[in-house]
This record gives sequence, C-alpha cells and structure tokens, in this order.
Amino acid sequence: MQKNVNQYIEYTDIKNGLVILVDMGSLKEIYSKFTKYMKGPVAIINNVSTQMAIFVGNMLERGMYLEQIVEKIKGSNHTEYNIIYPEDHKEKAILTCCFTGMGTAIQLQKLLENSIPSEMEIKVIPYDYQQLEEFSFSDTLFKLFDVLAIVGTANPGVKEIEYISIEDLISGHGEEKIRKVFQKRIKQPGD
Repeated sequence: MQKNVNQYIEYTDIKNGLVILVDMGSLKEIYSKFTKYMKGPVAIINNVSTQMAIFVGNMLERGMYLEQIVEKIKGSNHTEYNIIYPEDHKEKAILTCCFTGMGTAIQLQKLLENSIPSEMEIKVIPYDYQQLEEFSFSDTLFKLFDVLAIVGTANPGVKEIEYISIEDLISGHGEEKIRKVFQKRIKQPGD
C-alpha cells in the first residue's frame, strides 16, 4: 500500500491538496514515509469510519479547503489528524482579486499574464476577495505559493503581501511597487 501511495503522490498533481483516510495506524509512521514525494498539502485523517469517509467526500465535492475539512471533522468526531505542506521550492505567484466577484479578478489575471514575460515564471491566480479578507495570510494558498503581490480593485488587508490597486497600476502610480515585485523575482538565483 505504501508503494501505491508514494506513486500516486509522485505522479499525480496534488497542488490543491490530497486527503488520505486511514482506519488504523500511526500518523507519524504514515507521513514520514512519503514527505519527499509531496508537491502539495496532504491531510491524513486517522481512525476513519464509513460515515466520516462519506462526510469528507461530500466536503471535497463542495470544494472545501483541507483546513476547513479538518476543522469540521474535529468538531463532529474525536480524531487524529495532520496536514503536511511541501517543503521544497514554491512557485512564485501574483494574486488578482475583486471585491464584487471573480469576473474582474479573471480579467486582471489575463491582463497580467499578457504583460509578464513568461521567462519570469510568475503564475497569476485569480482569487476570491472574501476568502483573502477572512483568512488573510493563514489561507492555504500562501502555504502553496510564494505570493509576491496582490492586484485588485480593493485591498483585502493581507499585511504580509504587497497590495497594488488596479487604479495605481493603470495610472502608473503603482510602477514602483511592481518594480519591487519583479526585483524580488530577479534577485533570487536558482529559481
């Protein structure tokens, strides 16, 4: 079984996360065997019943984040859990967001993708404004990506990340902030 899990983790895109349900066993023993293969967060939940497996499946189907799933399970069951994040190189990213919804965030993504040279290898990710505002820097996205900046129509208040308003970007007032973001990317050899 361990070999199958290792192969799955190594050859499957799990950047958005993976849930492993275990009926019995030691969490330390389980996750220590495949951490070197991880490319995304893995939640391992121990002492799982059939009812809990169905509950987890329903939450995954609704697109809930690993942390949210674990919190719900903690509240309804006494269970052991662990979420492990990859320790190797994180992909660089710029987030786009809009207070009114994802439409403008997606348009900003397209605009930035067309403006950023591909050799810089910076991913542009449209993201939900309310999610950023509510979870701030503790959001799972910041564990998966090295977020260089947030560009949007309103500041979601993530203090740890540079915010650049679309108005400043268009008017040229955000030029110095953008320059700093790109300098961070250029200064890091080996990326």
